[in-house]
Amino acid sequence: MRGLRKKAVALAAAAALVMTSLVGCAGSVDNSEVVATVGESEITAGVANFYIRFQQASMEGYYMSYLGEDMWTQEVSDGVTYEDNMKDSVMESLQQFYILRDHMEEYNVSLTDEEKASIEEAAKAFDEANTDNAKKKVSGDKAIVQEVLELMTISEKMYDAMIADVDTEVSDEEAAQKAMQYVLFATSTTEEDGSTTEMSEEEIATVKANAEDCLAKAKENGNLEAYATEAGLEAKKQTFDAESTSLAEEVIKAADALGEGEFAEVIETDSGYYVVQLTSLLDREATDTKKESIVKERQNDKYQEIFDAWKEATEITVHEKVWKKISLQGLGVTAKTVEEADESEDTTDVNEDTASETEDTASETEDTASETEDTASETEDTNAEK
Repeated sequence: MRGLRKKAVALAAAAALVMTSLVGCAGSVDNSEVVATVGESEITAGVANFYIRFQQASMEGYYMSYLGEDMWTQEVSDGVTYEDNMKDSVMESLQQFYILRDHMEEYNVSLTDEEKASIEEAAKAFDEANTDNAKKKVSGDKAIVQEVLELMTISEKMYDAMIADVDTEVSDEEAAQKAMQYVLFATSTTEEDGSTTEMSEEEIATVKANAEDCLAKAKENGNLEAYATEAGLEAKKQTFDAESTSLAEEVIKAADALGEGEFAEVIETDSGYYVVQLTSLLDREATDTKKESIVKERQNDKYQEIFDAWKEATEITVHEKVWKKISLQGLGVTAKTVEEADESEDTTDVNEDTASETEDTASETEDTASETEDTASETEDTNAEK
């Protein structure tokens, strides 16, 4: 089950993770300050800070090697930085957690004694695995860690409950995926620097003639892949339906009109000429995968419909002056599991006067988010009524 798997991952992550590197000199967050109110609930700075750090370590681990240490100041889109994008995502997730918690009774959702015990054990393990200074920087008090894990667990259980009555039956006809083989005769060349150069009209004419020759000989053989192998060409396989965008629209349309085993006439596209053979009117594996995708889409649509109505009816206020104090630019976070930390040298020395801090902690979860502390300017509180 989706929920059980995710909850196990979250709890295991919190129990095993160790903050091994805190780089920066940002100050600590006042955990009692209120970042936002969601209905009657208050999201404290402590909860927001720990949740975003929990995600930040994972994000920096994935992307910092590509984007550099200033990744959070770089723009994702015009005027929107990675930090802006991450904080928006985190705030949405936090609001979602509390809205779902407020509606638990409607779906008879509660935490079992076993779940409560597991959460408490995970929070205790995190508390014991990390230094006081590291926990202070990421608001990793045991009570805060426990609250975040409870919210995450409730969120997963609510999702499962909200989609429980979704129809999971999908017919072959609705999900049908066909299969083709194709050879592309490109009309451009790719240079070493990644740039492309279009061929001359004469060269393109030659390419088209080669494609037509390939089609004629593949028809004689009866199997495009077999002929391509003999001729030293590359035949690729692709599953699809009429709505697929995996290949050029012209290719999908032509292939979709074929009977099993039939060849299309040479297809001209912006990228070159395609020789195509339909190999199956119903690819079993691809069709079953499509069925899963359709069911998941139904479930997500049902969940979103219910949640959006709840959110619309909930008064939400974000206290921007408090939220701004948590900045991803103020503190970089690196995390390892307890086992990884044990294998490496001790990195718990902290020097807050320089740009280098090393601590124990960790982070690993399936949601997206990240956060740090701020030395930023203050602005007026903004209210968003949903």
